[in-house]
Amino acid sequence: MSESARHMHLVSFIVGWVSKTYPTDDLCVLVDEPNNTAANKPPNIGGYFPDVFVKSVGRPLTIIGEAKTTQDLETCRSKLQLISYLTFLKTLTDPCLVISTSWTVQRTAKGLMCHLRQTCNAAHVPLIFVTEMPPITC
Repeated sequence: MSESARHMHLVSFIVGWVSKTYPTDDLCVLVDEPNNTAANKPPNIGGYFPDVFVKSVGRPLTIIGEAKTTQDLETCRSKLQLISYLTFLKTLTDPCLVISTSWTVQRTAKGLMCHLRQTCNAAHVPLIFVTEMPPITC
């Protein structure tokens, strides 16, 4: 599987988690997919575009979803991107950050994200980690 195909597979885990966790029709779900127009893609947050952006119409829920391949997880760019998302989400009433990785690096992702969340003073932002295995939280 190519790197981009692997990445889109990870994005599908985020979309699936959102659908199962919030099975309502009051959600606006924007996914950064190649075939989507700019109007149907997630917004720029701190100079970065998340893979998935979810906003509820009837409540203050906001979810950012980001897929990280094994090669991309611990890069400087990824850390800055994730810090931007945490900084944005910590200002909201009902935020959530969903990270999708392969199961082999799920614990590494959890350790990294818990550290970044503490660094950003964003302790109230729930972190969800999804893979082909059951999700874990932090």
